[in-house]
Amino acid sequence: MSFALSERTTLAGTLNFAYAPQMKVDGLSIAGTSDESFMFEGKIIQRVGKNTYIEPSLAVGLTENSPDVVVGLGVKKRF
Repeated sequence: MSFALSERTTLAGTLNFAYAPQMKVDGLSIAGTSDESFMFEGKIIQRVGKNTYIEPSLAVGLTENSPDVVVGLGVKKRF
């Protein structure tokens, strides 16, 4: 979900979920290999030029198996 704060700035938030089932070797499940990760990510999308955007982001893990914090910076260029 995102909200336009101005003509050049957008605030966005997403919930990310990933699931990995238990690994199997020769048909036998290996205990403790399944994984569930649930994170909330917030970002601000800022237009810095006619076709250039910068996206700093911060994600926070919501489950025990998720990373505690993920910091990112993206640059998008339209051609």
